[in-house]
Parts: sequence; structure tokens; C-alpha cells
Amino acid sequence: MKKAKAMIVDMLYLNFVVQERTYELCRKVDTEKLRGMKTTSEKFCREIGDIIFNHKVGYTIHRLVIVGDDINVYDFKDVIWAFCTRCRPGMDEYFFEDVAGFPLIPYMSHGNGAPNRGGKVVSDSLLPVEYTTGKNWEAADFENSFPEEVKDRVCSRWQTLGFSSAK
Repeated sequence: MKKAKAMIVDMLYLNFVVQERTYELCRKVDTEKLRGMKTTSEKFCREIGDIIFNHKVGYTIHRLVIVGDDINVYDFKDVIWAFCTRCRPGMDEYFFEDVAGFPLIPYMSHGNGAPNRGGKVVSDSLLPVEYTTGKNWEAADFENSFPEEVKDRVCSRWQTLGFSSAK
């Protein structure tokens, strides 16, 4: 059963930019295979969380962010964008309090609750349709909304327009 779940995960990435504070792990999911599983957000996230947070590799990880195949897990801005625009606080987050906690994180040892239990969450940054019918939207951003020639023209004139950098 664990192998079947692992097959739909395209990529894992431990984000060291934020590791000192949140110990975030990103999982990039093959959404086509996910739809074939006929599962729900809660069931999938609970299964993934149970696998990671009950294994020694998950001891220092406190937030597991699930993203789709349109997100570059190596680009922190891309991951944060997906997390902020697709994960509804409370409704798309699944908490794990009955697992080993990592007490070296300040909110564990100086906050509420036992310093060595829980404090972990799976944040589902997939939209509900990614579990059923597939993506039914287009990203409304510079990278995806304009033809290459328009983007090239804007970027080539960026500094002459008074901005410091095109990227």
C-alpha cells in the first residue's frame, strides 16, 4: 500500500530556506495518477502524513506541503504562491498530534502543548478538482498570461522604465 502511494509522488524537496523555522517538506504529486486513485483530500493527506510523520525521516519535518505537477518545488516563490492561493487555512490542513514532535523548534518547546508530541500538519495545496476532473483554470500571472514576445519586450525595457531588475 505504501508503494502505491509513493508512485504518485513526482518529487520531494526539503526547503532549506525556511528549514530553521518551519521544517517544510514539499511533495509534488502526479495529479493524473491521483485522480485514478479515486481518493479525497483528507484521505490522501492523512495517508501521506501517517507515512512521513511516523517514520524517522519525518521527525524534524513539521509542515508537509502537497503541490500539483504545475508547481516547481525547487522555487520557493512558486511553492509559497501555491500554498497561499490553494490551501484554505483550517479546511485544507490536516493536523497530526499523536506523532513524535521535534522540541528544538521554538513553538514546540516554548509554546502550547507537549514539546515532544505533535505539532505537525499536512497542507493540501491542491484544489478539489485536481482530485476529480483535473485542472480547470489557467494561472493569471506574468509567466502564464502573455505570449513570449510580449514578455521579452517587457523584460528588455524593464530597467529603462526605472525598475531595478526584470527577475
